[in-house]
Amino acid sequence: MSPRPTHPVQRCGYGPPLTKLLLSELRATVTPAQAGVPVTFFVSGLPVGTAVTNAAGVATLNAGLSILQISASSYTATATVGGVPVQATGTLRPCFPPA
Repeated sequence: MSPRPTHPVQRCGYGPPLTKLLLSELRATVTPAQAGVPVTFFVSGLPVGTAVTNAAGVATLNAGLSILQISASSYTATATVGGVPVQATGTLRPCFPPA
């Protein structure tokens, strides 16, 4: 099986009121597990950040996303493992701040 980011996961939180950003924890797991692999996360085709995999192959990015970015409904994680470019798509859950 080719190595690939799998199991994208998003967790939601809220940033300071003046930033109007929603704090999201984006995750991707490279399988088989390999430490030190840079994984870039994209929302609406634009990069929102890069995280490096740990020993379990998990890359975690804490990103401040706008309501428009969250409403895109998905994100993509990309990596190059052993010279092979791989990617996976995860779902962005609505996590709007309470009224």
